Amino acid sequence: MSQSVLEQIKGQLGPQALQQLAAHVGISEEKAKTAVDASVPALLSGLASNAMSKDGAASLLNALKEHAGNPDLGNLAHMLSSDAAGQDGKNILQHILGSQEGVVKEKISAAAGIQANQAGDLMAQLAPVIMGFLGNQAKNEGGLNLASLMALMQSEGGLAQGALGGLLGNVLGGSGGGVDTADLAQKGLSALGGLFGKK
Repeated sequence: MSQSVLEQIKGQLGPQALQQLAAHVGISEEKAKTAVDASVPALLSGLASNAMSKDGAASLLNALKEHAGNPDLGNLAHMLSSDAAGQDGKNILQHILGSQEGVVKEKISAAAGIQANQAGDLMAQLAPVIMGFLGNQAKNEGGLNLASLMALMQSEGGLAQGALGGLLGNVLGGSGGGVDTADLAQKGLSALGGLFGKK
């Protein structure tokens, strides 16, 4: 069985990549690691929540087609300190998290002991990386199609919720009730197709 996206990213984020990310955001490597450990599953959880609906999964599929096979994934140290990747990431965050973006930033910043804007910058750098790894995983496991993507996101979402350990509560539609899943589905990835997808 192949590694999950969560495991792949954790395995690839070595000392050099973490050092570059910390320097780019302006925080210590220790705080960057804490923030990364919370941010990666938080973003995967948000993506999984959106992919619970066919419309959300279809929009995510279009976005993943844009990010799968990104050659920069072989050099995460560069990608995690790239201004271009960060700008792409800010757009992705808006569509993944929707109205919950500010809440998630506050939760991550509190967990890592950093400012909310720093948490936002760190998540923005990570977002294109997550999309790239997720796109590759979907492609490898069953091709970039709706059925395989929805199955993959169900699995990844469960792993992400476990890794979060209740940090975000139900903000991203977790197993504890998912009170905000509908809001995310409406305001989040429904716009991703138009932003990243190609007809």
